[in-house]
Amino acid sequence: MRVTLAALCVTAIVLTGCSSKPEPKTGPVEAAFIAAANNACEPFLDQGANKPFPYPSFDATNPLVTQLPAAGKYYDGLPINHQELNLVTAMGKPKRGRDTWNTFVSLVGQEQDVVSKQIKAAEASDKAGFVATVSQVAALAKQIDTAAAAVGFAKDASCTQLFG
Repeated sequence: MRVTLAALCVTAIVLTGCSSKPEPKTGPVEAAFIAAANNACEPFLDQGANKPFPYPSFDATNPLVTQLPAAGKYYDGLPINHQELNLVTAMGKPKRGRDTWNTFVSLVGQEQDVVSKQIKAAEASDKAGFVATVSQVAALAKQIDTAAAAVGFAKDASCTQLFG
C-alpha cells in the first residue's frame, strides 16, 4: 500500500486539529486564575480600615457641599481608586473565558474612570457633578457583580468585594 505525501499531510492536519481543543472564550475562567486574582485583590480590602471616613452620616445622594472636599480627599487617598484597572490587567489573561474576563476588566476600567470624576467633583465642591457619579458607580457595581459571577468569582471573593 502506497501512502502519498498528500495523504500524510491531510492526516497530520486532521490529527493536529482534533488533538488540540481550543479553550472556550466565554464562561468562567480557570480556578487557578481565580485563586491568583483573589490573592492579588486581598491586600486592597483593608485600605480604609485605618482611615475612617470623615462623615459617618454622609448622604452621597444629597451631600452637604461643605463635606465634599474632605470626602474627595478621603477617596483620593485610597490607592485602589487609582489602581483598579492596573490591578486587573496585571493579573494577565486567563486561558479559558477570555471574553468573559475582558468584559469584567472593561467594567472595572469604567468604574475607575467614574470614581476619578467623582473624586474631582468632590474636591471641587461640585455637588451636582458628585451626585451624578453616585448613580453611575452604583450601576457599574451591579454590572461588575454580574460580570464577576460570570468570570467565576464567588459572591464573597476578595475581587468581588473589592470591585462590586
